[in-house]
Amino acid sequence: MMLCFAFANLLQLADESFAVRSLDYPEVEGRGSDGWSAREQFRQALGEYVHREIDQGRLPVLFDSVDDIKGKLPGYSKKYLDAPDRRPKSSDVTLIIPVELAPDTANALQRLSSPSPETVAPTSSAASGLTTPKQGVPANEAPNPSQSNNSAIASADNGP
Repeated sequence: MMLCFAFANLLQLADESFAVRSLDYPEVEGRGSDGWSAREQFRQALGEYVHREIDQGRLPVLFDSVDDIKGKLPGYSKKYLDAPDRRPKSSDVTLIIPVELAPDTANALQRLSSPSPETVAPTSSAASGLTTPKQGVPANEAPNPSQSNNSAIASADNGP
Protein backbone atom coordinates (compact mmCIF):
# COMPACT_ATOMS: atom_id res chain seq x y z
CA MET A 1 0.00 0.00 0.00
CA MET A 2 1.26 3.49 -0.87
CA LEU A 3 0.09 6.60 0.92
CA CYS A 4 -0.28 9.94 -0.89
CA PHE A 5 -2.02 13.15 0.15
CA ALA A 6 -4.43 15.72 -1.30
CA PHE A 7 -6.02 18.98 -0.15
CA ALA A 8 -9.69 19.50 0.60
CA ASN A 9 -11.92 22.02 2.36
CA LEU A 10 -14.44 21.31 5.09
CA LEU A 11 -17.30 23.78 4.97
CA GLN A 12 -20.62 24.17 6.70
CA LEU A 13 -23.60 24.51 4.40
CA ALA A 14 -26.65 26.72 4.76
CA ASP A 15 -28.77 23.67 5.67
CA GLU A 16 -26.43 23.07 8.69
CA SER A 17 -24.87 19.95 7.12
CA PHE A 18 -21.18 19.71 6.28
CA ALA A 19 -19.41 19.13 2.97
CA VAL A 20 -15.83 18.34 2.06
CA ARG A 21 -14.78 19.59 -1.38
CA SER A 22 -11.52 20.27 -3.16
CA LEU A 23 -10.32 22.85 -5.64
CA ASP A 24 -8.16 20.11 -7.18
CA TYR A 25 -11.05 17.63 -7.44
CA PRO A 26 -14.29 19.56 -8.10
CA GLU A 27 -16.00 16.28 -9.15
CA VAL A 28 -15.59 14.78 -5.67
CA GLU A 29 -17.66 15.63 -2.59
CA GLY A 30 -18.38 14.17 0.82
CA ARG A 31 -21.42 15.21 2.86
CA GLY A 32 -22.58 14.48 6.36
CA SER A 33 -24.36 15.78 9.41
CA ASP A 34 -20.95 16.43 10.99
CA GLY A 35 -17.51 17.28 9.69
CA TRP A 36 -15.98 13.89 10.44
CA SER A 37 -18.55 11.89 8.46
CA ALA A 38 -18.27 14.33 5.54
CA ARG A 39 -14.48 13.94 5.61
CA GLU A 40 -14.66 10.15 5.64
CA GLN A 41 -17.16 10.13 2.77
CA PHE A 42 -14.88 12.48 0.79
CA ARG A 43 -11.83 10.34 1.53
CA GLN A 44 -13.61 7.24 0.17
CA ALA A 45 -14.89 9.07 -2.94
CA LEU A 46 -11.47 10.64 -3.57
CA GLY A 47 -9.74 7.27 -3.37
CA GLU A 48 -12.13 5.83 -5.95
CA TYR A 49 -11.74 8.89 -8.20
CA VAL A 50 -7.93 8.81 -8.04
CA HIS A 51 -7.89 5.09 -8.90
CA ARG A 52 -10.13 5.75 -11.94
CA GLU A 53 -7.96 8.65 -13.10
CA ILE A 54 -4.80 6.56 -12.88
CA ASP A 55 -6.49 3.61 -14.61
CA GLN A 56 -7.45 5.96 -17.45
CA GLY A 57 -3.86 7.21 -17.78
CA ARG A 58 -4.41 10.62 -16.17
CA LEU A 59 -2.14 12.00 -13.47
CA PRO A 60 -4.07 13.17 -10.38
CA VAL A 61 -2.94 16.02 -8.11
CA LEU A 62 -1.25 14.17 -5.23
CA PHE A 63 1.61 14.81 -2.86
CA ASP A 64 3.98 12.02 -1.91
CA SER A 65 4.66 12.98 1.71
CA VAL A 66 3.30 14.99 4.60
CA ASP A 67 6.35 17.26 4.36
CA ASP A 68 5.62 18.06 0.70
CA ILE A 69 1.97 18.90 1.26
CA LYS A 70 2.61 20.82 4.50
CA GLY A 71 4.85 23.18 2.54
CA LYS A 72 1.94 24.00 0.20
CA LEU A 73 -0.68 24.30 2.96
CA PRO A 74 -0.44 28.07 3.53
CA GLY A 75 -0.89 28.84 -0.17
CA TYR A 76 -3.77 26.42 -0.61
CA SER A 77 -5.51 27.70 2.53
CA LYS A 78 -5.65 31.20 1.06
CA LYS A 79 -7.58 30.05 -2.03
CA TYR A 80 -11.31 30.66 -2.06
CA LEU A 81 -13.58 27.71 -2.73
CA ASP A 82 -16.70 29.12 -4.35
CA ALA A 83 -19.75 27.51 -2.76
CA PRO A 84 -23.14 29.21 -3.17
CA ASP A 85 -24.64 26.76 -0.66
CA ARG A 86 -22.14 27.77 2.06
CA ARG A 87 -23.50 28.93 5.41
CA PRO A 88 -23.18 32.74 5.44
CA LYS A 89 -20.29 34.18 7.45
CA SER A 90 -18.68 30.77 7.94
CA SER A 91 -15.06 29.81 7.42
CA ASP A 92 -13.60 26.70 5.84
CA VAL A 93 -11.09 24.34 7.36
CA THR A 94 -8.37 23.13 5.01
CA LEU A 95 -7.77 19.40 5.32
CA ILE A 96 -4.97 17.14 4.22
CA ILE A 97 -6.61 13.93 3.06
CA PRO A 98 -4.63 10.68 2.90
CA VAL A 99 -5.16 8.59 -0.24
CA GLU A 100 -4.19 4.92 -0.08
CA LEU A 101 -3.07 3.33 -3.34
CA ALA A 102 -2.94 -0.41 -3.90
CA PRO A 103 0.43 -1.66 -5.19
CA ASP A 104 -0.79 -2.00 -8.80
CA THR A 105 -2.24 1.51 -8.77
CA ALA A 106 0.91 2.90 -7.12
CA ASN A 107 3.03 1.30 -9.85
CA ALA A 108 0.77 2.77 -12.55
CA LEU A 109 1.06 6.20 -10.89
CA GLN A 110 4.83 5.91 -10.82
CA ARG A 111 4.88 5.05 -14.53
CA LEU A 112 2.61 8.03 -15.29
CA SER A 113 4.69 10.45 -13.24
CA SER A 114 8.06 9.29 -14.58
CA PRO A 115 9.22 11.20 -17.64
CA SER A 116 9.77 9.08 -20.72
CA PRO A 117 13.44 8.72 -21.77
CA GLU A 118 12.74 10.34 -25.16
CA THR A 119 11.50 13.59 -23.62
CA VAL A 120 14.19 14.09 -20.97
CA ALA A 121 17.70 15.31 -21.66
CA PRO A 122 20.30 13.26 -19.75
CA THR A 123 21.59 16.33 -17.90
CA SER A 124 18.20 17.57 -16.73
CA SER A 125 17.12 17.19 -13.11
CA ALA A 126 14.05 15.31 -14.36
CA ALA A 127 16.34 12.51 -15.55
CA SER A 128 16.43 11.25 -11.97
CA GLY A 129 12.80 10.15 -12.26
CA LEU A 130 11.58 12.65 -9.69
CA THR A 131 8.49 14.71 -10.34
CA THR A 132 7.07 17.65 -8.52
CA PRO A 133 4.57 16.79 -5.76
CA LYS A 134 1.71 18.27 -7.79
CA GLN A 135 2.46 15.83 -10.61
CA GLY A 136 2.58 12.65 -8.57
CA VAL A 137 4.67 10.37 -6.48
CA PRO A 138 8.38 10.20 -7.27
CA ALA A 139 9.23 6.86 -8.86
CA ASN A 140 12.25 6.28 -6.67
CA GLU A 141 10.81 7.26 -3.28
CA ALA A 142 8.76 5.02 -1.05
CA PRO A 143 6.39 6.73 1.37
CA ASN A 144 7.58 6.94 4.93
CA PRO A 145 5.19 4.90 7.13
CA SER A 146 5.95 7.17 10.07
CA GLN A 147 4.34 10.03 8.11
CA SER A 148 0.97 8.34 7.74
CA ASN A 149 -0.93 10.96 9.73
CA ASN A 150 -4.68 10.55 9.46
CA SER A 151 -5.10 14.20 8.60
CA ALA A 152 -3.69 17.60 9.37
CA ILE A 153 -5.79 20.72 9.44
CA ALA A 154 -5.34 24.45 9.28
CA SER A 155 -8.02 27.07 9.54
CA ALA A 156 -8.67 29.26 6.55
CA ASP A 157 -10.93 32.28 6.25
CA ASN A 158 -12.62 32.26 2.88
CA GLY A 159 -13.03 35.86 2.00
CA PRO A 160 -16.34 37.57 1.41
